[in-house]
Amino acid sequence: MDAADKLRRFLTDRGLTQDEFATEYGIPQATVSAWVKRRKRPSWVKARELQRITGIRAERWLEVAIVPLPRKKEQAA
Repeated sequence: MDAADKLRRFLTDRGLTQDEFATEYGIPQATVSAWVKRRKRPSWVKARELQRITGIRAERWLEVAIVPLPRKKEQAA
């Protein structure tokens, strides 16, 4: 499920239109439309805002798994 699907489901579950969502949460309607139509994906800043609004973690909006980098092997002295 990508960001567009998540946002569509959130809107449907709450009975909101894109315009109502945009107005209520202060996100430009054109931005919301671009996300729904998959023309754009949320930036990290917007993903954090969507997390605050929806409770869905920012990483899920970005479809990114944050994993630690492997440590470099210590070389014998």
